[in-house]
Amino acid sequence: MNKKILASVLAVVLAVSGLSAFSATASAANLTSGDYTYSVNSDGTVCIEKYNGYQSSVRIPSTIDGKSVTKLAYHSFANNKNVINITLPNTITSAGEEVFFNSSLQSATLEYGTKAVPSGMFMYAQNLSKVTLPSTLEKIEAQAFGYEIGSRINDFVISGYQNTAAERYAAENEFTFIALDKPELIGDVNNDGKLDVADVTYLQM
Repeated sequence: MNKKILASVLAVVLAVSGLSAFSATASAANLTSGDYTYSVNSDGTVCIEKYNGYQSSVRIPSTIDGKSVTKLAYHSFANNKNVINITLPNTITSAGEEVFFNSSLQSATLEYGTKAVPSGMFMYAQNLSKVTLPSTLEKIEAQAFGYEIGSRINDFVISGYQNTAAERYAAENEFTFIALDKPELIGDVNNDGKLDVADVTYLQM
């Protein structure tokens, strides 16, 4: 009789253990909300794992299902040929490298309040030619953008504010910098921050 009771107890324990393991696995699985597949970080914030939409202009939400979006996973927008322009919320504090690998992204805007751009975040986004950065930006890590396959992207333009990380990064990497807090240069019709023959050519076109 005791052996039967022991066997029953063991069966119940194993069943409960199996249920617990299943529950833990299920809670760690990726979730879906709208156009985004995401996971929940250990601190309760959200990491976007994959963008599944088809819009050409996208603003990544600052919250998903009531949780703050703080991270973009490695390759989360990779190979996406639909997104041309993207806006990132200031809640994002970290990102995997090559988030926009082999995408069709052409321009990116970081919202006011953003303080740093992680290393390699826009690496291999070979069509990206312009970024607009806020006055709150304090740090841009190595090759955060403006590079693909180890080389600089020609004619890359950074629009930002003077005496911020945006201007320093542009100078260090020899990118064109357009100061958003500088009076408009009359005659600069192609908006490259310079008044030269390129403006005349642009007008002729």
